[in-house]
Amino acid sequence: MANINKPNMTNLWASAGAIIAPSDSKVQQGWTAEIPPHQWENYVQNRQDNAIAYLFQHGIAQWDAITEYQAGTSFVQNAGLVWKALTTNTNITPVEGTDWTRFGFTLAEVSTGYVAKTSDTGSAKMPTGTTAQRDPTPQVGWQRFNTTTGKPEVWNGTAWGSMGGGATGGGTDEIFYLNNQVITTNYTVASGKNAGTFGTVTINDGIVVTVSDGSVWSVV
Repeated sequence: MANINKPNMTNLWASAGAIIAPSDSKVQQGWTAEIPPHQWENYVQNRQDNAIAYLFQHGIAQWDAITEYQAGTSFVQNAGLVWKALTTNTNITPVEGTDWTRFGFTLAEVSTGYVAKTSDTGSAKMPTGTTAQRDPTPQVGWQRFNTTTGKPEVWNGTAWGSMGGGATGGGTDEIFYLNNQVITTNYTVASGKNAGTFGTVTINDGIVVTVSDGSVWSVV
């Protein structure tokens, strides 16, 4: 099928003419061997034009309480948001749940709720700012790039620390290397690697630390 040009729907049929709606039974019956009143014909054409113009204007129809929406194929807008039907339903107001789910997000939601990326093979756009611009109430695992120190950092529950195992400290200090004091899981120092731990360290019952031949584990 060839491409169909979008018609101009700003001039609706009978928008300035005489319109009389036929009865519901007549609408259901349709035309018979008759000459219908011109007002009825205007009603039919005007309703069609209005329906098409409505979709041109809104793109996605607004939700209503009388339409039967079909599972997986019906999309509506409600309260400024777009929703997809998960079940076949009627008169169920769209909210996140078993019957409806949000479809798409606003630019504000995307920019505040997700980390953007440059491309599928590029980079994540990590939040960036100075030490003074850190989140006042961070949660464990939050990450950012600190332009004051020039390094990425992560909140560990008590303090901001450099990512990648570097030293940490108050403010911009990089003084302390931290490790836990109890070994709870079996671990092997791989061949060709050395390991260092600050003591005192406790190895839980049944836990084994294996040091491969030629490797060294130093506890100081």
